[in-house]
Amino acid sequence: MNADPDPQTASELQLIHDCGAPVDRHQWGEWVHAYPTREWQGFRVSKVFAKFVTLRQLYRKWVDSVGNDLKTQLFYNSDLGLPFSSKGSKITRAMLNDCCRLYEWPVRRVGQEHARLMGVDVGTYLHVVMRERVRTAQGLKLRLIGIWTLPGFTQLVQILREWKPTCCVIDALPEIHKVMDLKADFSNMWSSLFQDGATDLIKHKGKRELKMDRTAILDYVRQGIELQNLWLPMQAEFLEDGEYYSHMQAATRVLEANEIHPEKSRFIWKEGSRLDHFMLAEAYCLQAGMIMPEHGVFEFFEQEAKALGRHEKVREVPAPNLTDEEREKIAELQHLTPQVVLDKTFRQYVNRNPVKPTVDDQKISDSIKFMHSSQGYVDVALTVSMTQESEEDVKRVLAGLGFTESRVSGQYIK
Repeated sequence: MNADPDPQTASELQLIHDCGAPVDRHQWGEWVHAYPTREWQGFRVSKVFAKFVTLRQLYRKWVDSVGNDLKTQLFYNSDLGLPFSSKGSKITRAMLNDCCRLYEWPVRRVGQEHARLMGVDVGTYLHVVMRERVRTAQGLKLRLIGIWTLPGFTQLVQILREWKPTCCVIDALPEIHKVMDLKADFSNMWSSLFQDGATDLIKHKGKRELKMDRTAILDYVRQGIELQNLWLPMQAEFLEDGEYYSHMQAATRVLEANEIHPEKSRFIWKEGSRLDHFMLAEAYCLQAGMIMPEHGVFEFFEQEAKALGRHEKVREVPAPNLTDEEREKIAELQHLTPQVVLDKTFRQYVNRNPVKPTVDDQKISDSIKFMHSSQGYVDVALTVSMTQESEEDVKRVLAGLGFTESRVSGQYIK
C-alpha cells in the first residue's frame, strides 16, 4: 500500500502489487490457499478488500491506533483479520534490572536541590516509595531514595516529617478518615481515587484529590520502567527482602474482551497470586510528579532563598505617624522570609497547569525506532502526533540518527 504522510487528506490510497502495478481491489479475485494439501483450511478476510471501506479510512484508523494497545489489537483483529499480541504485558525482572544505577544506597542525606515525590498504597500495611528528580543529559529521571513497609499511620507521619517530601499522593481508600487527617496536617498531601475511563489526571484543587483510570496510571509505571526513567539502586532485587521486585512483577496487563461489542473491550492490569502494593505506590508517586512543574526554577530559587535567610540583620526605621492598621501590616512583614515567599509561590504554582516541559529527545528517538522497525520508514507527521513535539525537533533527531528524507515528502528512511 502506498504510504501517505497526511492521513487527513481526501485523496484515495492505492494498493500496489509486488510487480509495482496498482491493484483494482474491487474486481473479482480468486482465493489461493497457502497450504492446499492440508485437511483443514482456514480463511482470513481483511477489510482491505471490503467494498464499503476505503484504504484512506483504514490508514486513518491505523494512525489513531499507534501507541494504544487496545486500539491496535482491535485494528489488527477486526480490520485486517490478523492476530496481534501486545508487547510488554508484564514488568519483568530483566526490565527492573535495566533500571539499576550506581548511586549511594541507602540514602543517608537528602539535600534540598531536587524535588522529592512520595507515593503511599494503603492496605494491611502501608507501602511507601519515595523518588527524587534528577536531571540528566537524557532528560528528567526519578531515582528511588526510600522504600518502606509501615505498620500504621503513626510511622508514616514520622517519615513525612523526617524526609519532608515536596509532594505526596496517598491511596484514598479504605482509610478515608485517617487520610483526611493527614491532608489536614500536611499541605503537600493529596489523595487518589481510581475512576474508569479517566485516561488523563483529574485534579480537584480544593479537596486536594486526584482521579485517574487504574489501567492508565499503571501503564505509566510500566512505561517508566521500560524507558528506564525510574531508576533503582544496584542490587534492587533485595529491597524489602525481595518484596519490591515481587510486587512489581505481580500484575499482568490483559485484554478484557467484549465479543458482542468489541469497541467496549478494554485492557486491565490483573493481579495474580502475588501482591502488587509497591507497584500501586509507584503509581501514586508518579501522580505526585504529574501535579508538579517539571522545570528546575524552584530548586534554584530555593537555594537562593536559604542563602538570603541566613542574613539576620535588622534595621530600625523610625515611623511615628503610622496608624494601627499600618503597624499591624509591618508586624506581619517582619516574619516574612524569602523561604516563606517561595513556599507560598510554589503552592500557587502547583495548583496551575504546569509549563510545557523541555523537548524529550529520548521519547522522539524511541518513537522513531518503533515506527522504522514496524513499517520500514518514519512518517514525520505521525511522529509529531505520537510525541507531541515540534516537527523541527523530530527532524533534528531524525538527522542525528542518520535518517534522510525519501522521495515521498515527509517520510524518512535510512
